[in-house]
Amino acid sequence: MVALAGVALVIPALDWHNPFTRGALWGTISGLTFAGLSIANRGYRARYPALALTFHQALWAILFLLPFVTGTDARPTARDRGLLVLLGVVFTALAHGLFIGSLRRVRARVASVVATLEPVYGIVLAALVLREFPGGRTLAGGAVIVAAAGWVTLRGGGEAPSA
Repeated sequence: MVALAGVALVIPALDWHNPFTRGALWGTISGLTFAGLSIANRGYRARYPALALTFHQALWAILFLLPFVTGTDARPTARDRGLLVLLGVVFTALAHGLFIGSLRRVRARVASVVATLEPVYGIVLAALVLREFPGGRTLAGGAVIVAAAGWVTLRGGGEAPSA
């Protein structure tokens, strides 16, 4: 709940008409479904290799999302395709595979809270790469998120019981 309060601080305006607010809502829903996936992965990880779980989950995501992209007339350039491969392979498949693999040693609860640091990474990368510097409210929200993740990680009980 503390991390969620931090996310609320990162939102520039609590106005439904603001696209950032709507994006944060969708991100929160995504986070809730990710928490459920983390719990499921903890159970599946005991029986299946992390790479197999990652592959099957990506396959289901492709099948689910395919109807939303068919029929568009978007024509990605070679650079766009390269960036999509980078996004799909490194920042999605590899990251998700490493996350699932970590569930062998880390409790799903702790892994999920640490994953809430994603908005903080986004803020830092936006500053470094895009030169978009956060305001005070965003910095406060990021600090709350980092504090919540740090507290859960450092208070103990982070290592998963041996299977």
